[in-house]
Amino acid sequence: MIKSHEIKFPTEKVVLRPRFTLLLTSSAEKVLEEFRQSNAADAGIVTKIIDHHVILKISKSNQHYWSPQLHLEIENCTSITKLNGLFGPNPTIWTLFMFLKFVFSGLFIGFGVWAASNYLLEQPTALPITLSLLICVFGIGVYFIAQFGKKMGEEQMEQLYAYMCSIISVEEHSLNAINN
Repeated sequence: MIKSHEIKFPTEKVVLRPRFTLLLTSSAEKVLEEFRQSNAADAGIVTKIIDHHVILKISKSNQHYWSPQLHLEIENCTSITKLNGLFGPNPTIWTLFMFLKFVFSGLFIGFGVWAASNYLLEQPTALPITLSLLICVFGIGVYFIAQFGKKMGEEQMEQLYAYMCSIISVEEHSLNAINN
């Protein structure tokens, strides 16, 4: 069923939302039907299927704040089926982190403009520069909090991946290639 089983993660950069690709010999419709027929509740996993997208989540009874979800996109290619997987946090958590990054970026730019204006007006620049550095520290803190959350959800990521592999009959499955 599987033509190639390879998890491709960039190793030269930090990955908060790991991705992988599987090449399958079965058709996309057959793979989707296997997910429809699976009994995810027994494994403590909730399955949602929308068109050619499958979303695997941990059941509410086993969820915690950092529980991941696995989004699978199944697409037909010429002679194979390509399964693209993306691990990520709950969309609400992801939105919160993106919002914080946006706010910190805007504040950093604003404090930078304030510092430049004060410099050109020959006014003290200590406060805007200090606030810019403080915003950088907060941004780095948010990054480490996200890394901590990813680490807290790692066991459940492996559970989701193992469940996916059992549905599509992948014999070997490992998340060792994921950047931690």
